[in-house]
Amino acid sequence: MAVAGNTPTACFLTKIGKMQSAGFRLCKTAREARGESTDGLADETHGHINSAGCEGMATTVTAAHYSIWRHLYDSMHSAQKPKSKLKFVTLDKESNMSTLWRRQRDNVVYWKTKRKINDDLQWRRQEFLTG
Repeated sequence: MAVAGNTPTACFLTKIGKMQSAGFRLCKTAREARGESTDGLADETHGHINSAGCEGMATTVTAAHYSIWRHLYDSMHSAQKPKSKLKFVTLDKESNMSTLWRRQRDNVVYWKTKRKINDDLQWRRQEFLTG
């Protein structure tokens, strides 16, 4: 294991008889701190540790993902040409997916409302001229 740069997980150590439980110790500690039952703990595997679904590592894994995304975003944004119309999604409230969808929805509502008002004005103007 050490040659591969891998550390053995509780799941593996339980399989070879070196540990009694494959349950992840950090998840157990997190549940105990909240006063919850430690029954049904997820097995400690590399996949579980690296997922944001891991109760013991969620904050750390999420922070690592955000850090990587911020670096990628900054790299893409600095390489973007000034006249580009591309908009990059950001982690903050400036341009996350919900704000982009809201802007799109608001833009559609704006143009539909504007079209309806224009149609209404044209109809009234026509009625005034003929009436």
